[in-house]
Amino acid sequence: SPKEMEILPISHFSFQSFGFPPDEFTLFRKRVKGKQVYVMHSHSDKGYVKVDLQVGFEGTYDLYISYFKSPESGTLQIFQRQKPISEVFNINASEFEYVGKKLFGRITINEREAPLTFRMTGEKGKCDFILDRIHLVRNDNK
Repeated sequence: SPKEMEILPISHFSFQSFGFPPDEFTLFRKRVKGKQVYVMHSHSDKGYVKVDLQVGFEGTYDLYISYFKSPESGTLQIFQRQKPISEVFNINASEFEYVGKKLFGRITINEREAPLTFRMTGEKGKCDFILDRIHLVRNDNK
C-alpha cells in the first residue's frame, strides 16, 4: 500500500447518505481564494455527511485534511463506523482562512474503502464544512 495518497473529493468519494432530507442539505463546489472546494452545507444547525473513501489498498493511515475555516462554519468532528476518530475542531473564523494538511486522526482501511462521517454543528444555516482535499499517510507503528 502507498506511503501517502492525496484524495480529491470528486474522484474518490461516493456519497452514501446524508443526515438530512435533500431540501435540508446541499453539497456543491465553488471557488474559495482560488481553490476549487467542496462545500457540505446544512440549512439547519447541524448536519452530517457520510462518505466512502474509494481507495485501492488497505492499512492504517493518518488522516490529514486541507480545508477552509469560515464565518459560515461552526465545529467539525469525524467518525469512522460510529466511533470518533477526531476531537471536535472549531472551524469557525471571521473570514475564509485556509488550513493546509491538518492532522485529524487515524483511520483503518479495510476491503479498499474507508467509511467516514463528517459531523458539523453551528448556528442555523452556518455549519458548513469547506473541504479542499484529504491526505492519507500510512502509519506503520500500529
